[in-house]
Parts: sequence; C-alpha cells; structure tokens
Amino acid sequence: MLVIHLVQDLITPPVLSSLADSWHLLFWHPIDSSLLAEQFNTDVFANTRGWFQNFIQSGQAWAFAIGLILGYVFRSLTTYG
Repeated sequence: MLVIHLVQDLITPPVLSSLADSWHLLFWHPIDSSLLAEQFNTDVFANTRGWFQNFIQSGQAWAFAIGLILGYVFRSLTTYG
C-alpha cells in the first residue's frame, strides 16, 4: 500500500497559484490505483485445452491421421506425371 500512496503522491499535481493553472485542476482525475493491485485468475487456453482433449479422446486424431495418409495415397495414384 505504501508504494501505491507514493505513486499517487508523485502523479498528483502541486497546488498552483495562478487562475489559469488552477483551471486544469477541475479536469484532473487521479488514477484509480486499486486496479493496479488486482490480480485476475483467468485461463486463456481453457477452451483450446478442452477442445484438444476431446479431439484426442474421441478418436478424431486417428481419423485425421488415417485420412491424411489415404488422401496422400489417393492423390499419388490419380495424378498424371
């Protein structure tokens, strides 16, 4: 928490004396530092991992490999030259 308060103190503008400079204080919005300290526990590859596990467990990987081999054999037998 000490670091967050130090950062807020560094980015807070000093009290300004002239009216033109103090006009900027009306539009000054300090940064919400609570977002900096939050930690998010997300798994970005959860859907991909589930899809891949289903692909392997359902036998689709074997069907894909056999299809590649038979497709290559069929292509090599039907091409001229």
